[in-house]
Amino acid sequence: MRKVTTWSARDVVYLRAHYGDQPDDVIAKALDKTPNAVRHKRCRLNLPACPRMRIDGWSKSEDAFVAAHPEMKGRDIAEHIGRSLSAVSHRRKYMGLRKPQSEITWSPEEDQILRQNESAPLKLLAAKLKRTSAAVGQRRRHLGLTDPKDPYVPSASDTHALLEHLDDPEPMKSLREKIPHATDAQIWRQLRSLGRRRQRRSGYTIMNKHRYKTVNGKPVAEHRLVAETMLGRRLGKKEVVHHIDCDPVNNDPANLDVLSDNSVHSKAHASLDRIIGRLVRASVILYNKEANRYEVPP
Repeated sequence: MRKVTTWSARDVVYLRAHYGDQPDDVIAKALDKTPNAVRHKRCRLNLPACPRMRIDGWSKSEDAFVAAHPEMKGRDIAEHIGRSLSAVSHRRKYMGLRKPQSEITWSPEEDQILRQNESAPLKLLAAKLKRTSAAVGQRRRHLGLTDPKDPYVPSASDTHALLEHLDDPEPMKSLREKIPHATDAQIWRQLRSLGRRRQRRSGYTIMNKHRYKTVNGKPVAEHRLVAETMLGRRLGKKEVVHHIDCDPVNNDPANLDVLSDNSVHSKAHASLDRIIGRLVRASVILYNKEANRYEVPP
């Protein structure tokens, strides 16, 4: 359970008297509290931080602009000074300028946009209103607008992109570029519905192209179990099991090689990339221009 920090009237008086000349950690030591507790209490009291606690990278002109525009939206400030919305939000809180959620106002025009686009994704509404997705979601709930469980319906092009990355261990970066109108949670939901994360088989589970078995209630990679049986010992945390024929499902002991770490594993795969040109010139493998891929001749 989270420990609740209690503040007496004497503690608050001390904080008000020394917030301008003592950093948070010094005040925390004097009051027998944590620096985080002092910082949160100072922000709630709308007290700026000690000038000696300036965060590297923020100039005086940037702080002056943030302090001079308390009513300006954080996204507009971020665009003006060339910083991220998260950085501006943290800096406002650090300076004691961030408004409580109860004081954030919404115009009738913004509320009308929310009512007219009740089924639209939060990401699109946030970009249109220049607000955060969390703020838009909270305002929707305040207006009594129900959030659909999954308003995103993939189009034909979206489904094609999802199927292309079905077996990719880390598809999110490229999928965000191809499907910018969907959130990460919605993309993952569609991938799971297509069998991306778990494809059950008899006795094992396929995840990220590898076979996993359940040991003591936890999924364990089968190739690591086979390697440990082969060596007669437990594998180290940094040790990596390499599939010689590059087939992650073939866990035959003769097809496995235990490497010391990921760097050696990367070098093993890089050595294969270096000889692809020689294999093409020797006609061992061919390049199919129509399918845009390498193939083994029949």
